[in-house]
Amino acid sequence: MNSHETSPAPFVKIILPAMAGLALSAFFDTNPFITGSACLATMAAAWILQKHEAGSILAWASILLFFFTISEAATPKSRLPYGEYVTAVAQIDEQPSVRGRWQRTSATVGYYKTAKDDNAPWLSADESIQLYVDTCYIVHQGMQIAFRGWMNAIDTTGSSYGNLMRRRGFHRRLYLTPGNMLKEAQYVSTTPVYYASQLHSKAAQRLDRLTLDNESHAVVSAMVIGDRRFISNEMRQTYNKSGSAHILAVSGLHVGIVFLLINLLLYLLPTFRYGHIVKNSMAILCIWLYALTTGMSPSVIRAATMASFAQLALATSSQRNTMNIILGTAVVMLALNPNYLSDPSFLLSFSAVLAIVIFYRHLFDPLRSRRKLLNIVTGAIIVGFAATVGTAPLVSYWFGNSPIIGILTGPLVIMTAYVIVLLGMIWIIAPIGILQNTFSVILDTAANLQNRIVEWSAAQQWAIFEGHISLAGVFLCYAVLVISYITICSTRHYTTISQNVTKRSKF
Repeated sequence: MNSHETSPAPFVKIILPAMAGLALSAFFDTNPFITGSACLATMAAAWILQKHEAGSILAWASILLFFFTISEAATPKSRLPYGEYVTAVAQIDEQPSVRGRWQRTSATVGYYKTAKDDNAPWLSADESIQLYVDTCYIVHQGMQIAFRGWMNAIDTTGSSYGNLMRRRGFHRRLYLTPGNMLKEAQYVSTTPVYYASQLHSKAAQRLDRLTLDNESHAVVSAMVIGDRRFISNEMRQTYNKSGSAHILAVSGLHVGIVFLLINLLLYLLPTFRYGHIVKNSMAILCIWLYALTTGMSPSVIRAATMASFAQLALATSSQRNTMNIILGTAVVMLALNPNYLSDPSFLLSFSAVLAIVIFYRHLFDPLRSRRKLLNIVTGAIIVGFAATVGTAPLVSYWFGNSPIIGILTGPLVIMTAYVIVLLGMIWIIAPIGILQNTFSVILDTAANLQNRIVEWSAAQQWAIFEGHISLAGVFLCYAVLVISYITICSTRHYTTISQNVTKRSKF
C-alpha cells in the first residue's frame, strides 16, 4: 500500500463541514434568506482568496452555511389540522405491520375537510401521516382509502422521537377505528408504489408455499420481503435485547447482503469482454429489483441508492476512489434531503458501508489463504464484524442497549442472514416445485439457528449494558475508530517503506 492509497478522499473535506452545518441547524432557527446571503458572500470571498490559506477556511465556511441554509428551508411544515375530526382521502405508502390491535403504516393525505358536512370544501394537503388501522380492516400498500377520524399531533413535548418524525415529514397521527372507513379502492394507483405492492404480494405468496414453522416463517418474511406482520412481541423484544433488531427490518444491511452476494455470483464475468460493464449493470438492476420486491419503503430506497453508488465505486481499483464515491453519494443525498442526517436508517446504512470500505481490506489481507471457499467465509465474517462495529454506537444511541456480545455474535447472525436472503430471493425468482422441500429445510434450519443465537445473546446479561449512550459518547466512539484506522494505515505504510529500504540495501 502506498501513500497515494491512504491519502484522504477529497469529499472528506466537504462532508465534515456539510454535516456540521446540518447539525447546527437543529439548534438554531434563523431566516434562510439571511444565511443564504451569507453563504453567497462567503463563496465569493473564498473564490477571490483561493490562492491563500484563508480561502480554504472560507470555502469550508461556505459549505457549512450552504447546508445550514438548505436544512432550514427543507424542514417540513404541516398543513393538516391538529386535534380536529376530519374526513380525508389518502393512499397507503407502506406495507402495514401488526402491533396488537393496530396495523401500523404510513399514508399520504391528498385531500381533507374538517367538517362533517358533505358539502364542505375539500382542501389539498399532500402530506404524510402515521396511520394506525384497526385489524378489522384489510389494508395494503398502494390502496387508496377515504376515512374519518381525529387528527392528532405525533408529539407535543419536543422529544427526540418527535423531532425525528418531523424531520421525516410526519407531524400527525390518526387511528382508523371500526365504522370510520368510508371507501376503499385496492391498487388503483399506477405509480411505482403500485408495482412494488404487486410484486411484494406475489413474493409473499411464493414464500407461503415453503414449509416453515411459525417462527422461521416470521423471520424469513421479515428479512426477505420486509413483511413483519408475523413477528411476535416476544421475538421483537428478544432481538432488541440482543442488539439484532435491525436484522428484522429491511434496510441497508439487507441491501448490502444482496450487493455482496450478487458480486460474488457474478465474480467471473469481468474475465470476458465487456464483462465488468455487464456485471455492474446486472448488480445495480438486482439491487433495485430487491428494493421493489420489499415494497420500496423510504429506508430501502435510500439504501439501494447508496448501494448503487457503492457498486460504481467497486468498479474502480482504488480504495481511495471507493471511499470518495461513498462520501460523495452521502453529500449528494444530504443536499437533496438534509433531513437524512437525523434519520437512523440513512446513518446506519452509511456507517455500515463506510466501515466495510475502511476496515475490510486491512482485516482480510492478513487472513487471506489459498483456499477460495475459506476466503469467502472469512470475508463474510469480516464484513459482518466491520458492519457491526461501525453501527454499534448509533444502535446504542437510538435503541438503548449496548450488547457487547453482539460484536461477537453479530457476524454469525449476518452469516445466517446471507443464507436466508439469498435462498429466499432465489425461491421467489424461481419457485421450482421439485426443490421446495430442499429450500424449506435449509431456510428453516438457518432461521432457527439465527433465532437460537439471538436468544442466547439476549440471555447473556453480563454482556448487555442497558441505557442510551449520549451524543458525545457516539462522537467519542467514532473518534476512536478513526484514530484506529489512521494508526493501521500509518503502521502498514511505514512497514512497507521499511521493507522496501531493506530490499534495496541487499542490492
